[in-house]
Order: sequence, then C-alpha cells, then structure tokens
Amino acid sequence: GRMWQLLASGDITHISTDHAPATRAQKQGGDIWKAPFGLPGVETTLTLMLHAAHQGWVTLERVVDVLCARPAQLYGYYPRKGSLLPGADADITLVDPARPRVIRDDQVISKAGWSPYAGMAVVGGPVMTFCRGRLVAR
Repeated sequence: GRMWQLLASGDITHISTDHAPATRAQKQGGDIWKAPFGLPGVETTLTLMLHAAHQGWVTLERVVDVLCARPAQLYGYYPRKGSLLPGADADITLVDPARPRVIRDDQVISKAGWSPYAGMAVVGGPVMTFCRGRLVAR
C-alpha cells in the first residue's frame, strides 16, 4: 500500500505509538463520544513492523531506523539511545525475524487485555529485551 511506499522511500521518517490500554468494556461502553481514545499498540508495533519486513514492504534496516534511531534523534537522545554504538545505554530488543505466530488477545499483558490485531498471522517478533544491559522481558 501507499503507506509502505512512503515508509520505504523515506517520506515517512519515523514510527511511534502511544499506548492507550482501555479495556474492551470501556471501549464498548455505549456512547462513542465518552469512549477512551486510542488503542493498545505498543505491544504489537515491533511485531507488525517485522512482519512488514518479512513481506518485503520495508527492509529490516529501515525498521531499525524508523523505530529506533530516528525517534531518538528527534528527541535529542541519539546516540545514547537508538543505537548500538560504544557508550550507548545497551537498550536492546533481540528479535526473531522468522518466527511465525498469530496475535491473540490472551497474549496482551497490559490492562487492555485485547488487541485490534487479534487473529492476524504474522512473521517476526521480539524474543527478549534488555534495558541498560539488564534483561527485563522475555
């Protein structure tokens, strides 16, 4: 699609997400104007971007650039954040770019307990995350 073309060409310079972990009951509470904004997205963003790379819509290098380096540069944290250069904070997520799985609501660890991508078959995802060199998630 057009978004992937813009991302691959560099016209889209970075990808970010918020995380609005409203429960399904809160989102379906009746009055759309009183429903909480946003979606639970931070848990699936990396997986969806790795899947896009697997599909050939964008390169893995571009995924790293738009999810890591560019946001860190935008906020003035690069190269301490968003890089693996000597002296960086060693905030690292190891991924398996070939791991197939189906996104499921029961995998969501935030209070939301659901994902708008539930049922979607994807390839690629995080394996473990280190913050300042310390394992924080597996």
